[in-house]
Amino acid sequence: MERAMEIIESANSKVGCRVVRLDCRPSLVKYYTDNGFVHAYRDTERGLDRMAPMI
Repeated sequence: MERAMEIIESANSKVGCRVVRLDCRPSLVKYYTDNGFVHAYRDTERGLDRMAPMI
């Protein structure tokens, strides 16, 4: 997770971005919450949860 965030931060410094978001299965919500993400939205149509890093 740490390495993934480093890559995202590096990309942000080169091209810029406004939002980092990931879609995950409901079974992974706790994993991402434990790693500094917050639950942003539940996509009931696709059955996925959208997570965003806490700032």
